[in-house]
Amino acid sequence: MADRDGVEAVTLRALASEVGAASPTALYTYFASKEDLVAAMRERVVGRIRQESKSFTTWQALLQETAHGLSRAAREHPNWIQLVFHESGYRSSFLGYADRLIELMLEDGFSMADALRAHMCVLSFALGTVYLERTLTAIAGDDPIAKRLSLLQQVVAQAPEGSYASLASVAADIDRWSFDETFGFGVKALLAGIESQRLPASGSAVRGGERSETKRNRR
Repeated sequence: MADRDGVEAVTLRALASEVGAASPTALYTYFASKEDLVAAMRERVVGRIRQESKSFTTWQALLQETAHGLSRAAREHPNWIQLVFHESGYRSSFLGYADRLIELMLEDGFSMADALRAHMCVLSFALGTVYLERTLTAIAGDDPIAKRLSLLQQVVAQAPEGSYASLASVAADIDRWSFDETFGFGVKALLAGIESQRLPASGSAVRGGERSETKRNRR
């Protein structure tokens, strides 16, 4: 129902009608209110996004799984993604993830603030790439990347000689570009960038969740 009509359309009354229940009260055994129903849906979608957080021994693996899980969920059930940020509050699955991520990143020399920034960067990248894919598909139809690559080759071939020399030198070899491959490349690049922000072993300290650069104190 949520896939078809959106999350807001899922009410106890609508769900009772969908499953053929005599009345909405038949569902009260399972959900005391719509808020309880939404909370259960949220727990389900978050569970699809990531595995048990305690099973990860590095923050890189945890963030990578989160990125791929969120991308997968957003592709398969786009209407459900708003549940991740629903105002019903934090659920146990998210709290376990956040606690494990902070634990692993603090152990590896990051500040609390950078751990939270890393989390938001991964969410932004995962949802942003799915949004881009859906937008291009809506505009160009099936296989939008192949169409755009073909158009690029035509434009470069018709351009005055000497124009766009770098593109011209590789245009003939550009015959494929996969969203999945691009997403995997982006996740690895993002994790490498986050890793480069790790606090040095000496010369700085973490205070109040932010970096405290001792170099500034020497000036």
